[in-house]
Amino acid sequence: MRILLCSDIHANLPALLAVLKAAEKIPYDELWCLGDVVGYGPFPNECAEIIRKKASRIIYGNHDLKAVAPGIIARDAGDASRTYKDFVFDWTRAALTPGVRAFLKSLPSTIAVQVEGQRILLAHGSPLGVKDGIFADTSMVRLKALAQKFPVDAMLIGHTHDAFVRKAGKVTFINPGSIGRPFDADPAAAFMVLDITAKGVVAHRHRVAYDLSAVVDKMRAERFPDILVKAVAEARSPRELLINSLKDTAKEKLMQKQGEKYFIGIDVGGTKVFGGLVTPAGTIVAQHKEPTPPQAGLKDVLNIIAKIIGGLLKTGNASRKDVLGLGVAVPGVVDNAGKVVVTPNINLSGADLRKILEKKYKMRVAVGNDVNFGVLGEKWLGAGRKAKDIIGIFPGTGVGGGVIVKGNFLTGHQGAAAELGHMCIDPKGEECSCGNAGCLEAVVGRWAIERDIRAAVKKGEKTIITDLAGVKLVQIKSGTIAKALQSKDPVVTRIMTRAADTLAQACVSLNHVFNTEMFIFGGGLIEACGDFILPRIERALKKDPFFKNLQTPEVVAAKLGDDAVMLGAVAAVRQEVDLKVTGASYYPKLKFLPSGKLTVNGAVIEKPFYVRADGKLKDPEEFVPPHITYDLVDELTKKGPYALFIVLGKNKRLAFSDKASRYLKKKHITARVLPAAEAVKAYNACDERKAIFFYL
Repeated sequence: MRILLCSDIHANLPALLAVLKAAEKIPYDELWCLGDVVGYGPFPNECAEIIRKKASRIIYGNHDLKAVAPGIIARDAGDASRTYKDFVFDWTRAALTPGVRAFLKSLPSTIAVQVEGQRILLAHGSPLGVKDGIFADTSMVRLKALAQKFPVDAMLIGHTHDAFVRKAGKVTFINPGSIGRPFDADPAAAFMVLDITAKGVVAHRHRVAYDLSAVVDKMRAERFPDILVKAVAEARSPRELLINSLKDTAKEKLMQKQGEKYFIGIDVGGTKVFGGLVTPAGTIVAQHKEPTPPQAGLKDVLNIIAKIIGGLLKTGNASRKDVLGLGVAVPGVVDNAGKVVVTPNINLSGADLRKILEKKYKMRVAVGNDVNFGVLGEKWLGAGRKAKDIIGIFPGTGVGGGVIVKGNFLTGHQGAAAELGHMCIDPKGEECSCGNAGCLEAVVGRWAIERDIRAAVKKGEKTIITDLAGVKLVQIKSGTIAKALQSKDPVVTRIMTRAADTLAQACVSLNHVFNTEMFIFGGGLIEACGDFILPRIERALKKDPFFKNLQTPEVVAAKLGDDAVMLGAVAAVRQEVDLKVTGASYYPKLKFLPSGKLTVNGAVIEKPFYVRADGKLKDPEEFVPPHITYDLVDELTKKGPYALFIVLGKNKRLAFSDKASRYLKKKHITARVLPAAEAVKAYNACDERKAIFFYL
């Protein structure tokens, strides 16, 4: 049997007619509709009548349900709490004929059917709820859970306007996309044709162009809000357009502040150069990156820095006179005067970079080692904000380090202090990349772990790594190592246990030298395998008999990710300028209205959304009520908040998953779940780095 499958028509008659005309050439046996026939478009009755006559299987969508709900909102058009949704459902409810209203009310929420021996389930959002969205990038864990709970052969779903075909377990998930309101910047109507046989269900994707001006003109004639007209014309989600508009408004207001000053931080790397325009309070106003040419020399780096600065000033609508200072991080040894002693991947050795840049840009400049600046960034705005004595260790391909004592960097006589990766832990150990034997990096660096895995494979030991990274093992990434650990691969577990225990003993020794307050761990290996490594370090520090009567240092993961080095470069030059700035004025002002609406910087915004720790508004990628999952928490806490506020609407219930709770504890993030008004008040009053998520 061949099925024409459609969803999310949203009262767009020209798009629906174009689909039906295109489908005449296929041909098909039955038309199935996954809901949201009406809502947001100006032809609700026409579309509903066509679907009623032509579709053999129809379910309701969340907007169909809302359109026939009793009552009219009818708020004054000038009411700040009125949204485009208020308008469209007032308009749709008033426009529906009694016959169409009765038709929509008669529709079921799901349909289970068997065709050609195939068990098929139709649901608008998911079988769990009409608004429970499934996307093309929804986690496989969630799809497998749905497949286990609803053991069918194919699950047909709509709601998200996201066309995809995915398989989890024995279930094929199929979303045909949206006929009337695509969100992928292509206004062409999306639908699918299903071939159902005894062997399975095969889906074929289709797009068809239609007379877009016809629906846009009708919407304007009916005085639909501009954001809805723009959403259809540009094939974008109104929420995306609204959030982008708010970002632009907030950014414009920020730029219009009288006398606003900035710093520029630049992270010079072997493959790319990354820069940020940053306020004295720490908000990143603009970002820009450029690739690093192979074998780049001083002239190349200076040209790239000039491009970065020009791009940042243009994007941030700022001028050179608005910049108080420039911080530059390089991967190598930098002396205390800002002269590069040696760089392994870039030809800057011997360059008096600070002097050159100060002469060229006529401003204060700080130049330093990239890992040192990364630790300083974490001290300023990340995991080490409340600590004065910090040891930072960053295992990646190698092992970088940085030490802060009483708030100040330990740089040494020539700027080469805190090369923690090159501490000798075994004089008879493996040769290190630095030329010495038995360095920490020669055990803990990813290159050393790769070496040990290759040696084990050469001896004939069986490991899943050869399946994950290829038999030749040209490169074994940190994520691949993490997957092998999760699978309890014996080879990788043995090698990583040795690496983690070696790192733990190094930390015990470092604590004997510095009696530090906190260890901060970052880098690719920690991001991927931190759950395996960090608990071993904590246990080793707690068991140290020498410090049994003293406080054990905190062991935390870095929070700022790729921004840490750039922000640390800003922090370094900021200290030299001696600018004393407190607070974080870049956070938006939130207000909860008596009507239940929420304003951000004075504008009503649709939910759900969240405000990240850097003050940016974001649309959550995935949320599965009633649980706050690890994936969601990981998303919400990017950019390193100390406080996370979860806002609950009326009659809502939320619970943290065990993994999410462990993650928050490990990251030392305080999470508070509060009613909306109370949460907004607490958020506005909080003077720490913070994030807030609205589920209303």
